[in-house]
Parts: sequence; C-alpha cells; structure tokens
Amino acid sequence: MVLLQDVFTKKYLQGVFIRYFKQDVEILNIDLDNLLKPGENYCSEMKNILLTFKIGGKKERKLSVVAKCFPENEYTAQFVKEMRFFDCELAFYGTILPKLRTLDYREKITPKVYSCRTKPIPVVILEDLRKLDFTLAPREVGLDLKHCLLVMEKLAYLHASSFALQQQDSSLFEEFTKCIFRKVGIMHTLMEICYDEIVEICKRISELQPYADKIKAAKEHVFNKMYSVHHINSKFKVLNHGDCWINNILFYYENGNVTDLRFVDFQNSCYASPCLDLHYFLSCSLKYDIRDQKDAIINHYFKNLLKILEKLHVKTFPNREEFDKDFRSMGYIGFGGAILTLALCKVKQVEDANAQSFVKDDGENSFRHHCFHNKDYEREVMHFVPFYDNLGIFTT
Repeated sequence: MVLLQDVFTKKYLQGVFIRYFKQDVEILNIDLDNLLKPGENYCSEMKNILLTFKIGGKKERKLSVVAKCFPENEYTAQFVKEMRFFDCELAFYGTILPKLRTLDYREKITPKVYSCRTKPIPVVILEDLRKLDFTLAPREVGLDLKHCLLVMEKLAYLHASSFALQQQDSSLFEEFTKCIFRKVGIMHTLMEICYDEIVEICKRISELQPYADKIKAAKEHVFNKMYSVHHINSKFKVLNHGDCWINNILFYYENGNVTDLRFVDFQNSCYASPCLDLHYFLSCSLKYDIRDQKDAIINHYFKNLLKILEKLHVKTFPNREEFDKDFRSMGYIGFGGAILTLALCKVKQVEDANAQSFVKDDGENSFRHHCFHNKDYEREVMHFVPFYDNLGIFTT
C-alpha cells in the first residue's frame, strides 16, 4: 500500500504546481496534517498541505491546499473501490467542471482545482476554503431557512448549467450513472443495518409503533426502488451533486449573514432528475424547526432553476407538474438519506466514527449505538416516518 507521506514529496508537488502555474516552481517546504476529525468524513483521507515555494525564482510564497486522497484504511478502501467514488470525482473535477466554465453564464460553486491525478494513488488537490473564511455549519444542528435558500440557488445553477452542457453534448454524462445508494457490498450492508434500526426505533416509540410492521414488510420493495430511482424516465435530467448534505457545503459570511457557499465531494454525481439532490438535501440537512417549510424551499429552487435556464439560453424548460411527479417518485432517495446520513449528522463526536466500526460493532457504547439511540435523531424519525409514509414509499 502506498503511504500518503510517501506521495506528497517535493518532486510530486512541484510537478503539480508547474502544470498549474505554467512556470518553474521550487518547493521549499511541506507541512502535512490531517484536515478533519473522525465523523466529519467517511470515504477518503483529507490532508491539509501548507507549501512554501517560489515561482520563477522570485520571493517565497505560502499556499495552503487540501488533498483528498484514497483512504489508507483497508475496509474503507474496499468500500471506495466498490462504489468507484474517485472515478466519479476525478471525472467531475477533471472533465465537467472545466466545461461548466465555458458557458456564457457562470457562478462559482466549487473550490479552485489545482490537480486531479490517479497515480500513484487517486488524489484531488483543491484550494483551502478555510483560508478564504468558508466554514462548515454544525451538522448536529442543521441549516436554517436562509442557508437552505442559498443552497437551492446554487444547486439550481449546477443543475441548469449541466442541462445546458448536455444540450451541447448528449454523451457528456454517460459515466455518471450511479446514485449514492446501490446494491453493492458494503453500501447495501450499511443500508440494511440502518433500515432494521429504524424498525426498532418505531417499535420502542409509542407514536411510531403503528408503522413498525408496515416498514419491516416493505424492506425489499423500498430497497428495489431506492437502488433504481435514478433510472426513472424523467423528461428533465441534470447532473446532480449526488451527495448534497450539510458536511459537503462550506459557507461564507459577511457581517454575520450567509452570502456564498462552495460545494465539495462530487464522488456520487449522478445524471438524473434534480429531485434526487433535493430529496437527499432536505432529508438530512435542515434544522428541525424548519422542516415544515420544505415546500417554500422547493419553490425557491424551481424559481431559480427557471431563471438560470433562461440566462443560459436553453430551449427546453421543465414543467412544474412533471417536476412534482418526479419529486414524489424519488422519495426513496430522501428516505435513504434520512436513515443513514441524518443519523450520522445527529451523532455526537466519537473516535471510532468510520464505516467499519458502524458495520461490525453494535455494542452499547459503539458508534452505531450512538447514531440510533439519541433523542435528537429519534425526534427526526418521528417527523420523517409519517412524511415518507404519506409519499407512499412503504406501500408495496
């Protein structure tokens, strides 16, 4: 196995930045450190690299970058290989993002990309958004309405611009064919565990007990739909972010007001109805007290989608009636986000927060136990179980 400290050598990084700056670069010093705590990232190694360097022999400069790397943990590495996360992310940053920048109307929605490489290991090197005062919102709390509306505006841009690109080249998104939930190895194991935990929560909370048997009986039906929902024959398809939750969005503030954001982690980007992103985001990123404002959030998205499509001079526009039909059909994605990703949002900081621990250890003090035995998550379950039942996803 290639170790990360053996990858980020002066020679390697010098090659990266010579290609980026298109000038001679001399790397003088490298400081390498972990970027995130356990529980903030599950499918990669995130490293902060502080470089001291010269360009063209001039004065010393410093640059902080973020390297997203193939995981060193063998279990996580197996998961990442099964899901082909890095194939998708490298394709987005290396192929799709440069094309988005050729459109007549552009917004910045991602960090600057310095490098996408597959050898000796898959690595994406990005600008360090923290140095530009972008920050993560607290995942345990969720996002208020202002944050959510801004996310909708930026998602509308991503979706509309990808639609404009697809009108130019219908083959562009052929490799973006898989959504985040798949009947593949570890992912399916994770989803089965989460599903069974929801049934147990329903059994122990009196208000949810009437749902327990219905949800248990619908398990195979729900998974069949969830794993194929991106194949729904929608008339309006776009490139979805695919993993749009609170931990994959960094926000910028001016005088205490949120004014901008950047999306990261495009490892599950998927060509499908935009309702995929909407359901997933709404399922796991909202503050509890704004969950009754989902309609307002969706309406804001649709209004901005039409506005940006017009700016991009496309000839085809989505029909709201068909959009609403897609939204109802894709509720399975939201339920998947609610039983897995929302549980990860609500758990407190624990040291063994990783996929292997989640799957293999269900003891009383385990990571999994903390995910499904906490009052914040149980409160969410009491909200989302009736919501998804009303969408009909448990009706076989």
